[in-house]
Amino acid sequence: MILLLFVILVTILLVQGTRRIPVQYAKRVVGNKQYGGVRQFIPLKVNAAGVMPIIFAQAIMFVPITLSWFLRK
Repeated sequence: MILLLFVILVTILLVQGTRRIPVQYAKRVVGNKQYGGVRQFIPLKVNAAGVMPIIFAQAIMFVPITLSWFLRK
């Protein structure tokens, strides 16, 4: 049961996770003034596939049931 809860937790974290990619813009000098040079972040999803982790989590959750079914016979 603990393994199943762990799989569900990891799946939720993977689907909701984003990675912040740093982007730095070049500075521009006009006369004595300096413009730009700011650092921003692009939010990129860790899982771009969408529902794939949910499918794999469901498959992992069915492994114990399938094994018990094969060992019963």
